[in-house]
Amino acid sequence: MPTYTLTVGTGDGYMTGYYGLVPAAPGFWSAMGSVSPSGSAVDTFFWAPDGSGVSIVATTPGGDLSVIWNGQTYTLTDNLDGTAAYNDVGLGGPYPTSGTTAFDSDAASGGGGITLVASRGSFELTGSPVTFVRNRTIFAETGVFTLTGNDIGFGGGYRATISVGNFSGITYGYQSGTFGSIAWSGSPPPNPPTAISWTSSGFSVQMAAPVPGDVALNGQTYTLAGSDGSYSYSAAGKGGPYPTSGTIDILFTPGGSGYVLSAGAGSFALTGGDVGFVFPGLEPVTPAIAVTMRPGGGPVAPVSYEVGHRLAGAADWSVRSLAAVTGTLFLPGYTAGQSVELRARAASVSGAWSDWSAVTTHVVGTFDPMIRDVATFAATWTGTVWHYAWALEVGPVSVEPAGIKIRHRLGAGLGWDDLDDLHTGLLTVAPWDLSAPPATPGTHTFGACAVTAAGTYGTPVLVTVSV
Repeated sequence: MPTYTLTVGTGDGYMTGYYGLVPAAPGFWSAMGSVSPSGSAVDTFFWAPDGSGVSIVATTPGGDLSVIWNGQTYTLTDNLDGTAAYNDVGLGGPYPTSGTTAFDSDAASGGGGITLVASRGSFELTGSPVTFVRNRTIFAETGVFTLTGNDIGFGGGYRATISVGNFSGITYGYQSGTFGSIAWSGSPPPNPPTAISWTSSGFSVQMAAPVPGDVALNGQTYTLAGSDGSYSYSAAGKGGPYPTSGTIDILFTPGGSGYVLSAGAGSFALTGGDVGFVFPGLEPVTPAIAVTMRPGGGPVAPVSYEVGHRLAGAADWSVRSLAAVTGTLFLPGYTAGQSVELRARAASVSGAWSDWSAVTTHVVGTFDPMIRDVATFAATWTGTVWHYAWALEVGPVSVEPAGIKIRHRLGAGLGWDDLDDLHTGLLTVAPWDLSAPPATPGTHTFGACAVTAAGTYGTPVLVTVSV
């Protein structure tokens, strides 16, 4: 179990009276403390000087974690949201207010190490410190490793650095021709991703490419799936940070290679054994209400929250916990249009709970992302080809389309679902000329609709043309 040295910081703002390590919460308190060497997933570790409260929070790929401090073992319970936490009284001092203190932890961030997903068999990993966790996934610190198995191939990918841009301060990262930029290390892939973007909270991550493949971002693997030259990932992020400026590195592996290997620094070798590697597959998108919690105006800093939720008018409350001073939790199980009642309360480091807040009502889907739809569309027969022209809406939206889909059918009084696709994939450049469909005398109905990288359709625009 690695040993880390914590340089003790002094809290200010709502953290006044506490000591240790805390990331900044702008408007509430400044960052305090630091940890060395790098690689610890513990990013929050603070205490009251009398030991009446200790809070430890770490990121985790799954499972409980342990921290040994002052000879005592603190068990960090998996919150099932990518974090594990301890919030209770201290188990034994001293509780310093300055200087340094050491702790041991099996919570290692991986530092950009490797992630392998195995479909069958057994394998052995030797070398630098590693941790085995759920779902047959190995998270390892950077270093030199040997993996033993059978009939395994080692392959690279295409590394790149994204210069983070943004659209209307809502979506960050890179989208070809719209915001941000991407620089490849060496030759770029033949069919590179056209979008790798995220919201600052990681609530939504959008990726797209003309071919299937995997994108490794922050040590997590995102699988792009789809068809007809349109492959994408659209769901919540798997692990931050989600920067709003600067640069961030990614690894793109075109599809079909049958393994996931994403490495930072270090050397790796694969040999022997009965192991096969597969992509995890496209992860289902689970609709959920996102509830963001942060401290209020009281004199005591909270270290965790409980959120109560129920359908409006229901008798019983369901409760979810968030073990963090600020963060977002997700409440699945509701559908668009339902009225959901919400309330929350906070706990201090000593374990004392506040009163429940007043109940607020949320209508599911009220704040769903808006797609930039097609604003105008025209289809004109020139005598030799059909000339299609369109323009998108202007103004702020949450989701940019990956392209446009055009449909057609001979006849009048038709809706979008009655029409047939005129092409595969999506169109990204207007205008577009095509000999199809045949210029049969009569009334032709055409439609154009914006489509996101996730395959979500906007509101179509329909026109009729007489030939």
